[in-house]
Amino acid sequence: MTNCSDKCPNDTHPDWVPAHAKTYLTHVNLGVSIRELARLQGCHASTILRQVRKYESRRDDPLVDEALNDLSPETNPEPKLENTHMVKAEPLDDAGIARHARRILRRLCVAFVKPAHIF
Repeated sequence: MTNCSDKCPNDTHPDWVPAHAKTYLTHVNLGVSIRELARLQGCHASTILRQVRKYESRRDDPLVDEALNDLSPETNPEPKLENTHMVKAEPLDDAGIARHARRILRRLCVAFVKPAHIF
């Protein structure tokens, strides 16, 4: 355990966000240097560097990456409406669903069947 405090400059993240994640986001998004973060938290720069590297390696996990992106103001400045240019489709009846299902299944079967001369 380190003796670092959980202080981060301009900390606007919710309380449930881990302190090391806040440190990582402050470094990456606000550009605060590792040495400055170490001074603010009262610990050695190598401790902050380890925290930052730990979260950088965790970004390989898509769920962690998405969560960190959602907490980053630069990557998610404001929610925007998607597909506003599309019109709402009419509901399909059973005959329409069956027609589309046959068409889609036929294309899937053709896509996955390989010609015999390839083997």
